[in-house]
Amino acid sequence: MSSAPIRLPHQLVGAALMFATLAATTGAQTLRWGFTGPLDTLDPQRATSMFAQQYAGTLFDQLLTYDYLARPVKMVPLAATALPDVSTDGRDYTFRIRPGILFAPHPAFHGKPRELVAEDFAYSLKRLADPALASPVWGLYQGAIEGLDALAAAATAAKRRFDYDVPVSGIVVVDRYTLRIRLARVDRSFVYLFASPGLSALPREVIEAEGDGFGLRPVGSGPYVVREYQPNARLVLERNPAYRTLKIRDVAPGPASDAALAAAISELPYPASSRVELTFVPEPTTARLAVERGELDVVRIARPDVVFKGTAADPALTKSSVRLVRGSEGSSDFLVFGMRDPVIGGAGREATALRRAIAMAFDDREYIQIIEGGIGELRSQPVPPGIAGHLAGYRSRNAFDRASANALLDRTGFARGPDGRRRLPSGGELKLTMIVGTSSTSRQFSEFMRRTLDAIGVRVEFDAMPGGERMKRILACRFQLITMDWGLDTPDGSNIMLAFYSKAAGNVGLSCVEDAQFDADYRRLLAAPLGEQRDPVYAALRDRLDVLMPARAIPTSDAIFAARANVRGLAVHPALYALFPYVSVSAAPP
Repeated sequence: MSSAPIRLPHQLVGAALMFATLAATTGAQTLRWGFTGPLDTLDPQRATSMFAQQYAGTLFDQLLTYDYLARPVKMVPLAATALPDVSTDGRDYTFRIRPGILFAPHPAFHGKPRELVAEDFAYSLKRLADPALASPVWGLYQGAIEGLDALAAAATAAKRRFDYDVPVSGIVVVDRYTLRIRLARVDRSFVYLFASPGLSALPREVIEAEGDGFGLRPVGSGPYVVREYQPNARLVLERNPAYRTLKIRDVAPGPASDAALAAAISELPYPASSRVELTFVPEPTTARLAVERGELDVVRIARPDVVFKGTAADPALTKSSVRLVRGSEGSSDFLVFGMRDPVIGGAGREATALRRAIAMAFDDREYIQIIEGGIGELRSQPVPPGIAGHLAGYRSRNAFDRASANALLDRTGFARGPDGRRRLPSGGELKLTMIVGTSSTSRQFSEFMRRTLDAIGVRVEFDAMPGGERMKRILACRFQLITMDWGLDTPDGSNIMLAFYSKAAGNVGLSCVEDAQFDADYRRLLAAPLGEQRDPVYAALRDRLDVLMPARAIPTSDAIFAARANVRGLAVHPALYALFPYVSVSAAPP
């Protein structure tokens, strides 16, 4: 892929430049934002990370969004006029689209804006299922929409192009502004996916005209348009001059959990900054220096020890007019076991004991000190705090306890050889391979895991590879040990439980586990009403995972941002990762 900057089509450049000139005369400021993960496409249905999906999602409209100010998380309409009407059987969702929403001009529209209509959401939902797209987001919708999987399967079986014009019983355009979605089965938490950037309204004419170039030259109806794009390096956004007039209070009506934050930003326009310059800053130390020097206004800090002295913020930051904004995101980190591997996988007594022993050998507090710089948070279950399905006060039966880990291996037949290393119950050599990254932190983690497994006599080797190759191994279920983070696509525990559902294996599944009992309980969860009624089902799912141990929750650090003193509106959100539409910067530090 070329590293040259991608420019807007000439129609959009003219509009963006006119707006930029207007912004300059009214005193609006540019927000300079550092990002730390890959951003190789601006097509939200092709992006492989939650950050990239949500960054791209700011160029488009979704039916719903999340209130930036409300806690617990609250959904509000965006392109829809209201939250959906839901049928009594829980399977039909009917949305009414706001008239007058416009896609930016493009030659496919004969150089003019084009109104967003219900058909655009219908097309976008079908596009997720197109086998040729191979969307990383498809796994969230697979099996959920009546008739959609059959259309995808027919295209695959006949080795023909996906036919977007074939009617799908679960996707009905009632009229120009009304869309009805029928689910294949009751899933009370599916409503959250209508806020996902994966279900953005995408213009069919532009995608067909641009082909694979759409991810480089996107055209949407969202709050921003692209001024410049250099994949994985730089992205410049400007407020869409055709975007409807909104204030932040219109998309974040509250009630706010932080009254001071609400007072500071509610009357600002949405988006808050007229121009956002996003720059890739992979190294945490470089990121800190960029904010201290005033080269960036906001950057996410990937390593807490770069900005903390012990558990307190480094006093030197205050001297540089830099403050830290910290909070818990909807995400969890895991040590993942390959459940299809012949040694460590499967439901057999010996393999299960090996997985549980490794889980019990993992010293969470040492990990927090060495890897998270003392700023990590202990986790005892897959669902993170603040998310529906997190059960307070629970302690896993596989929590850190190396004496119990060794005793379990002893009684399961993993005897130690003359060198002190464990052997398989069959008498063969026991040697595991763990896939890790290539960074300095990955090397630290490798040493930590070597000590961890040494403590129970298990030999381990490490295979370092880039993130893309690691993901391929996960999707192909070809690994023994690996770590993986899960950023929740929805603020509901059913989303993270999907990672262990057998039908998600090879798509969004973490460990390729297949267990009939877990699957049955997962389907029971989907049908249960939202709220506390689900807690007993969550408990059953959590207990089953503790028995199988396909993955072990490991400590997760808070999201940490370093921001200049003149930045306002910045707050960590459990479901929103693209925070910059709500953040502004004044001309000079106060």
